[in-house]
Amino acid sequence: MLGDKLSDFALVLAGGAIGSALRYMVTLLPHGGNTTFPLKTLFVNALGCFLIGLIAIYIQHHIHQQLIALFLITGFLGGFTTFSTFSYETAVLLHDGYIRTAILNILISTGLGLISVAAGMLAGMYIR
Repeated sequence: MLGDKLSDFALVLAGGAIGSALRYMVTLLPHGGNTTFPLKTLFVNALGCFLIGLIAIYIQHHIHQQLIALFLITGFLGGFTTFSTFSYETAVLLHDGYIRTAILNILISTGLGLISVAAGMLAGMYIR
């Protein structure tokens, strides 16, 4: 029992390390233009939403789904996506007086996230 939990923990840890490293690599990409809008966070979260929809549907019918889910969904996507950064960047926009940009960030991020999950789920149904 304890061995299973330790291996589960190791899967989450490994996936999270990879996801966090890739997330950091995205922050190193050049910023596209002169904008206060947090495009990199939007990109990471939209991609993560697509992938969680895809993976969740795809693994439903696979024997080792729990292990895959721990590594990819809890670990990798948990480390890659970033709700806390989205929230912080939105709070900074509000604090700095960029109210319209903050509201757009909330609306676009939430809407695109939902659309991305749905698109990932559709893709998952198509490829499984």
